Amino acid sequence: MVELVTIQDIERIIDDVIREILIPKFKSLGMDATGEWIRTVDARGNEIWGRDYTEYLVNGRRPGKIPPIAPILNWIQAKFGISGQEAMSRAYAVAYTIAEKGTTYYQQGGTDLLAILDSQKTKDFINSRISEIANDKLEKILTNEIKTTF
Repeated sequence: MVELVTIQDIERIIDDVIREILIPKFKSLGMDATGEWIRTVDARGNEIWGRDYTEYLVNGRRPGKIPPIAPILNWIQAKFGISGQEAMSRAYAVAYTIAEKGTTYYQQGGTDLLAILDSQKTKDFINSRISEIANDKLEKILTNEIKTTF
């Protein structure tokens, strides 16, 4: 039997979902500072893989332990265009604030970054792409059948 939609087709569709739906949502939430998350989110088969800190982008980070300084320092430098001692001071201030209060996303109850993946818009997008691929392949199969029969 002929597969109308292959795993490679699905991966291309998921890549399109990332590029056309997920990344624009990420940007609309004002989450992009360094560009790292956008560069590293990708499709693997029928799954979307992203950085481990995606959990914090969605749920925020609760108060407790002091988070690692290096990623905060990178974020401070990218977001505010500062470096050196000023950036380091701000990074420590942010880290201690997170340890005390949690991140802003946590305080707000999280974000809807990944909710877009379960939206009707995304479901319609995926269904449309699957239909296009299946219809194209079916048309080629039927055309071949007609040519060989007649």
